[in-house]
Amino acid sequence: MTAILSWITNDGKPGAASLYLASDSRISRKRADGGYDVLDDNFQKVFASPQTPDIFAFCGPVVGVPALIEELIKAAVQVRGAKGYGERAESVFSEDLFGCVLKQRAFGVQAGLSVFHGYRFGTRRFGLTKVTIGDNQAPTFSPYGFGADWGLLAVDGKGDDMVEKKQEEYLSLEAESKGYSRWLWMSFYASLVNASEVTCGGAPQLAGLYGENGGNVLGVYFKGAAFVEGKLCVRADIEYRDELFQRVDASGSRLPNAQPHARMGKPRIFQFAP
Repeated sequence: MTAILSWITNDGKPGAASLYLASDSRISRKRADGGYDVLDDNFQKVFASPQTPDIFAFCGPVVGVPALIEELIKAAVQVRGAKGYGERAESVFSEDLFGCVLKQRAFGVQAGLSVFHGYRFGTRRFGLTKVTIGDNQAPTFSPYGFGADWGLLAVDGKGDDMVEKKQEEYLSLEAESKGYSRWLWMSFYASLVNASEVTCGGAPQLAGLYGENGGNVLGVYFKGAAFVEGKLCVRADIEYRDELFQRVDASGSRLPNAQPHARMGKPRIFQFAP
């Protein structure tokens, strides 16, 4: 099971400036007595295409999902090149991409799987579609309407209540930050520090789309260590984000010229291991 978060940002110009997908890193198995066994706290759930502006995350059964998303990333180049997407791209692109891949292989994915597909056309047109696998293995597509120019798009997965409670806790401290990245990320991050939902855990994972280039894998500095895609990992070629959504390196030090972010309200409402 999973906690999923997605949001868009605005820089004062028409359209959106960026789109993010975040998840936890835990997979678990339900027991006959209704409880859960933790199988892995380092399982990759967020993916980015380096060649095209596409990012993915998933929740639900994990069987066949890594192979499916690997093929989606490969096919995105072909699908984008074969079709000229106009103003309706946000409503049909995911259907075209998944249709192209699923007609070639079944992948063994199971009913209840949801894949979140974030994408960009041009420099300011972003979209997010939730693709759900039904009992007949047929996907259904649910594009998110952006409405406002920035803010929360989706909270999903088994951990959605856990994340939403932490969001409300933070809003009670600083209501004016609603919709901003620091509120969305800090509350999500804090919900995983001491996760109240047994099926959610491990380090946060993060991927982003900006106004140019392909998808970006972002590391996370979590509890004093560097993680990438859920695993302990130190890399010099990517940026990390800390608990405040500050741009940092793998040691947790803020990057030169990176904007500092203040904490949400006072007093500080959660603590981290040294």
